[in-house]
Amino acid sequence: MSPITALDAQLGEFVAGSATVNVVDAVMGAVAWGPRLSAAPSLEALAGSPWLPGDPAVLARARERVVADPGAADPVSEAIQVARALDIGDDLVQIRTGFHTALDLYRAVREGRSPLAELRARQEADAVFKLLGLGTIVGRLSEGSANDRLRSVLSVPSGVALVAWFGAVEVALPFLLLTPQAAEGVLRPMVEARRAEEELRLVRLVGRAEVGRAAPVVGSLLQLADGVAVSNARRLDLLGRVAGRLPVALASSLSVVRDAAALGADALPVYRYLVARLAGELCLRRAAEELGHGASLPGPPPDLVALIREPTRSLLGVLGADNDGGPPPAPKPEPEPAPPPLPTPRPEPAPPP
Repeated sequence: MSPITALDAQLGEFVAGSATVNVVDAVMGAVAWGPRLSAAPSLEALAGSPWLPGDPAVLARARERVVADPGAADPVSEAIQVARALDIGDDLVQIRTGFHTALDLYRAVREGRSPLAELRARQEADAVFKLLGLGTIVGRLSEGSANDRLRSVLSVPSGVALVAWFGAVEVALPFLLLTPQAAEGVLRPMVEARRAEEELRLVRLVGRAEVGRAAPVVGSLLQLADGVAVSNARRLDLLGRVAGRLPVALASSLSVVRDAAALGADALPVYRYLVARLAGELCLRRAAEELGHGASLPGPPPDLVALIREPTRSLLGVLGADNDGGPPPAPKPEPEPAPPPLPTPRPEPAPPP
């Protein structure tokens, strides 16, 4: 199967009205920077997006770009493989940690209950693993420096959606109320504590060399994700209400989750959906640029790009978006420093004598 056929097959699973498309659409309407994504179950459908030029040659060139030597590495398939791991996890217990556990933790804190330590630990590990996996995906689908790769991803709607979902659902919803003085960032302390263990999980999937190559991207993505999480500070109640309605609305679709998991299928493959779209959109954008349409293409949101460089501030002073407003304004441009390094794992305490 050629790479483009594999990509079309992935996109074809996410038709209008499917559970995953509906969930992503609902959440994107509640989070900062969330774009509205119409269903596009093929590369041809993606090529009809309004931000792309209506040039038939763009689709033809995009197909040429992804049909590689059969013996060559296929970055699209490799990225989707990692996305599948982010959706499924290692076992049935982890299949839904991201979405449902995030909602459980948010409700517990909002209602004044102590979050279950086991749920919090599981969600922290899940968030760190997904950060590392997303860094690998960005590295496989883009080129250039770490910040250039993130800018490339943020230049297409699905890339913005991927970052908006991760920052809001995986970080802000479960953890923001637990860390109101997050001057060092919401996600960074989790990475410091859990990076080594979660890297080992990812190494088993993509290899140590790939994880090492993705480290600079992960450092920049960590900065961006923390900024996106904090920017949702005033949207948590709205996001919680939207997320709280989804399990009921999707009950019939998700009633077979346990059987699907037993067969190794995805229950709610948000990451596979967004990464497949991201791969297609990046391919189409590069094709349009090669054909001379670069000047007409939109760039990445400048306020999101600024978050890659700006250290996350305390929630007491954050310029967050309110429920009816847009995302926070961009800070004044400053010279771009080198990508921030990943925090080193904390050493294990010595056993008592």
